[in-house]
Amino acid sequence: MRASKSDRTDPDLLPLLFGSRGGSLRDQLNGPDVVVHHGSRRRLARLLGAALLADMQAVHDLMPCYGAPIRRIVPGKSGLVGYRTLRADEMPKAPGRAATCYFFNDFERQFSEVKRTIAALCRALGRRSGGCIGSLQTEGAVISRHCDDVGVIAVQLFGSRQWRLERNSDPPAGLHDPVYVATRLRDGWSAEFGRTSRTVTLKPGSVLYVPLGWWHETRSFEDSFALAISVGKTVRSRR
Repeated sequence: MRASKSDRTDPDLLPLLFGSRGGSLRDQLNGPDVVVHHGSRRRLARLLGAALLADMQAVHDLMPCYGAPIRRIVPGKSGLVGYRTLRADEMPKAPGRAATCYFFNDFERQFSEVKRTIAALCRALGRRSGGCIGSLQTEGAVISRHCDDVGVIAVQLFGSRQWRLERNSDPPAGLHDPVYVATRLRDGWSAEFGRTSRTVTLKPGSVLYVPLGWWHETRSFEDSFALAISVGKTVRSRR
């Protein structure tokens, strides 16, 4: 009998996402450093099913029936990043639109295969259950430098997206600070990044693990869509 998608063993999930590596992949993904893998987009169909959006048209087709809030970044007060809940008819379709970022909340609640994959992923990592946000950036959009209080696995679905990454202090500073629109250097990145920062470009099929607390900023030179899967803290054994 052929195993169903939901019957896959959890350890198989990690090499499928991040490829084969020396040492323990689980240890690397529970470690303090960034992990990135550039693989075929096709392999993600097994994990995401209908959620593997192919292009902007697929996003527009999704919006009218999306059952959770969609938020758009807007200018906030005193330089803060603000958000506005979006109506289904507000997604721009014509070229020449302003560069904008959109967040599709509770993405896993819209696609059962994504929900199952996240549960299996957290089991494989020994982490507490997480959630998922769909992240759309139109051409030229930037999400300013910030850090998160969970580990994040970014899965690039279409378009390319650049990430600027830098290790944070321990315990991480800035986790609950407000996000400000950053002052940018000539290379386009936030002036707050230091010499130890690195740049990673994700293409369709790429997967990136960002540990809790790492500073990061993203920008797109074309329309791009990625999933941001949050993974909670390690589950301690009761033994």
